[in-house]
Amino acid sequence: MPPESPKGVHFYISSKAKNEAICVLFHIDRGNKDSLFVKEQTAQLNPPKRPDYMVLYAKGNTCIVTIIEMKGKTQQELKRGIQQIVNFKNKLKKETQAHLPNKLNLKIQGILLAPNNAKIPWKEIEKVDTSQGLIILPLRVSRKAELFDYISKENQLSDLYKPNKLPHDREAFGLIEKILIKQALPSRIEDSFQAKKWLSNKEREGIYINYALSADEYAVLLLNNNEAIISIKQDKENFKQEIEEALAKMGITLTIVTD
Repeated sequence: MPPESPKGVHFYISSKAKNEAICVLFHIDRGNKDSLFVKEQTAQLNPPKRPDYMVLYAKGNTCIVTIIEMKGKTQQELKRGIQQIVNFKNKLKKETQAHLPNKLNLKIQGILLAPNNAKIPWKEIEKVDTSQGLIILPLRVSRKAELFDYISKENQLSDLYKPNKLPHDREAFGLIEKILIKQALPSRIEDSFQAKKWLSNKEREGIYINYALSADEYAVLLLNNNEAIISIKQDKENFKQEIEEALAKMGITLTIVTD
């Protein structure tokens, strides 16, 4: 990942998960692109700053979102980083409550990545833990950090950074990761499943995303407070079986139907 500054820290996330779990990295600080803070930006003179990245890790009953912010060594910078993580956590919590299944046990945490000589503002970190139940783990590293071990579990404030050599292959995606990252379609496909399940109005709740599986076959991921469904439009290939087997290896249960 790019450093926070020309002399700053940066991180890697191992490709270790592959077919064992879903691990997806999101670039959050992208200006006005794909921002959860669009409304706040237009309504405020000084809208809340966004953190750098977010990682989704899912395996079995574990579903962890880790917000990552990279900062320099001063307490002022690090305090600002804490607030960026808190702002995003609050917004994300609100959105997930509106659009994701109620039974989803989602854990949100933060990582504050800083140089070895950084002055960690422990009082502010402990205050956030006490008042919001949000763990923001400060990790001090020399230049670059491998974060897989810290995004794949629930962290504790007592955790220290321990370097770990893990595999890194940019193209080592599992089947589900590849579909989520590389095969999402830019617009929804109008079909019988959409007509039955999706209300096209601005105040709708839930998530509805189409994914290309082949030239003529596709899937849709539907999530809302009451259900989580994968619907597959297949012809020649048995994508339903492939996706069921991939999810079973991860211990993830979803309703899968064919249309």
